[in-house]
Amino acid sequence: MRTATLPSVRVTPAVRALAESVLKDGETLSMFVEDSVRRQAQIREEDRAFYARGLASLERVRAGEKTFTVKESMDRLRTLAEKLRAEKEIAETNAAKRSTRRAQARSVA
Repeated sequence: MRTATLPSVRVTPAVRALAESVLKDGETLSMFVEDSVRRQAQIREEDRAFYARGLASLERVRAGEKTFTVKESMDRLRTLAEKLRAEKEIAETNAAKRSTRRAQARSVA
C-alpha cells in the first residue's frame, strides 16, 4: 500500500519537548504523531456516530416510540444483573463440583 504524508505542523519548543518526553522505547516522534492522529480521528468518528444515534432516537420518540422512565430502566438493569450473578454462581458451583469429582476420581485410580 502506498503511503501519504500529513502536513507539517509548527509547534512551540515546549510542545515538542513534551511530546518527546512521553515517547515509549523505540517510538519515534513520527510514530507518536501518526498514532495520535489515528486515535483522534477514531474518537471523532465515535462522537459523530453517538450524536447521530441520539438524533435518530429523538426522532423515534417524536414519532411516538415508547420511552422508559429512569426507574423502569434501573429496575430492568437490576433484574438483569441479578440474573447474571445467579448464573455465574451456578456455573462456579458446577465447576467446583466437577473439580472435586475429578480429584476424587484421581485419588481412587
